[in-house]
Amino acid sequence: LYAPYFCPNSSYFANGTYAKVSSNVSREGCGDYAFDDVAPSQSRDFYDAFFDRGVAQGMVSFEPDFMNQNYNCVDDFVETVDAATTWQRGMADAAAARNVTIQWCYATPTDALAALRMPAVTNFRVSFDFCYGNSWDVGASSLLIWALGKQPSKDTLWTTPNNRTAIPGCDWTPDHEAPAAALHVAVALLSGGPVGVSDAIGFTNYTLLKEAIAADGTLLAASRSGVSVDSALAQRPSRPDGQIFA
Repeated sequence: LYAPYFCPNSSYFANGTYAKVSSNVSREGCGDYAFDDVAPSQSRDFYDAFFDRGVAQGMVSFEPDFMNQNYNCVDDFVETVDAATTWQRGMADAAAARNVTIQWCYATPTDALAALRMPAVTNFRVSFDFCYGNSWDVGASSLLIWALGKQPSKDTLWTTPNNRTAIPGCDWTPDHEAPAAALHVAVALLSGGPVGVSDAIGFTNYTLLKEAIAADGTLLAASRSGVSVDSALAQRPSRPDGQIFA
């Protein structure tokens, strides 16, 4: 189940069952982010009920998006020392009680550090959205997540150009073309995180996907997450051209 945040005046909060905190659109970088979150003090109760509904429908994993804006745009999270962590822990503890795993998307380094005490948070998306291009570039951003014992992951991918379908707000980039599909699949496998295929119906390259799956149906995986080598982070001229993972 994917839920970036909850719409203002969501039915979850409208009847007063759960208290809420709301984003402050006047904060820097928050003008386009009007949303509600459950108040930290009721986070566990809320996510217990929310995840029960999801599990009843077959949910096994949950991803909240825009974790950076969930923090940066809520006054209470920014101004109260333990508010954001209390909200996060309620979510994570409710997930752990139901054997549900969590991926945090667009999380901050402080989110990653907080998750050390939240075993249900197993992975972090470390790439841009596929539609923006360059979502294969995860080597450097994977370093912290891997070092903390969590799994990095890249955004979903296309295995074909999907008839060059236009995506609102996203320019067509070279890595949406067919030759780049194998790169996206390889990086997704090397990340150690989820491998998501988001082709339109009828546009999936099954031959390519079969190369990513063992005979017993298991996804191929490296012994650890692929990350940038140290020299890739050096200043020119010692920095190598391109990306080198190890």
